Amino acid sequence: MSEMANLAEERRILNLNLLPRKVLLDSISMLEELTRELPEVWDDLPPETKGRLYRLANTIADSLLPLPTTLKAKLLGFSFYLAGGPSWYDLNNYHRTATAFVDEVYSLIERDEPAYMRLLEEGIHAAMEGRSVPLAESHLKKFLEG
Repeated sequence: MSEMANLAEERRILNLNLLPRKVLLDSISMLEELTRELPEVWDDLPPETKGRLYRLANTIADSLLPLPTTLKAKLLGFSFYLAGGPSWYDLNNYHRTATAFVDEVYSLIERDEPAYMRLLEEGIHAAMEGRSVPLAESHLKKFLEG
């Protein structure tokens, strides 16, 4: 194990310039705070700020890839940690927090859209009145395939 630690110290494992762990932990903290406080202040924000948050959410969503959960991926995360970077657990925590932020911003944007709210209300009323039918698997496949 000390040989691996030496390689990590010399940054010879994958030869990566890693994001410092503290930067990632600070980012997680900021995203958690934004996600928690946005619903309370959303209605008071100017449209430009909402647009910036929407663009930020899109940028984050575009960069989020599923985290591999194999032992190999976790060992690679451990080597990042030994090299002074974030651990696999930190990366997983960031992924979870970033996803929650993106979901919150998208939900708030949808809430501001009257057409979406009308469609949602119509769908809920139709379901409550028994006028809706479950999606068949073929319909779901067509939807998912675009």
